[in-house]
Amino acid sequence: MNLVSHHYIGGTKVGYWNVYADALSSSSFVWRRFKDWLANVTVVSRPYDETPENREVQYLEPTPTIPLDQLQNLPEVGEKLVMFHNGQGPMCKDAATFVETLDYPVEEHLSTEPHFHTMLDRHRVQFPGSEGVSDAYEYLPIIFLQNKAFFGFDAAVKAEIEEEIAQ
Repeated sequence: MNLVSHHYIGGTKVGYWNVYADALSSSSFVWRRFKDWLANVTVVSRPYDETPENREVQYLEPTPTIPLDQLQNLPEVGEKLVMFHNGQGPMCKDAATFVETLDYPVEEHLSTEPHFHTMLDRHRVQFPGSEGVSDAYEYLPIIFLQNKAFFGFDAAVKAEIEEEIAQ
């Protein structure tokens, strides 16, 4: 299944996102591992000039039923500190203890939540790199604050977060 949305059609709108989240969490689907699906694929070979084309969707001028400027946008990260973690590793435990001391809105997501990766991906696409312990998505916790992302947690990350909040 491919869920596709173009940002100019609605990929940043709450209503569109909810439709995708509902589809992914629906019990109407029987999810299979990709390698299991691939084992049952039948390859259909045909010349290039016989390959079907999708001519149904024209992306020249999107005209949604409700104009996009009347739909609610997905929440901005900058309104709160958003932390994704497992609640078990030393960096996650230290970060969780730290955010409890903050007088600032905090939204936490544990890796055991059903939509953990979907929610994380929604935030992650906005940040190609980190200012934290790692410059890639290698460590938990992953913390988003304003226009910054922090992967991992240490004294330097703590100081950066405190500085961002103080501004």
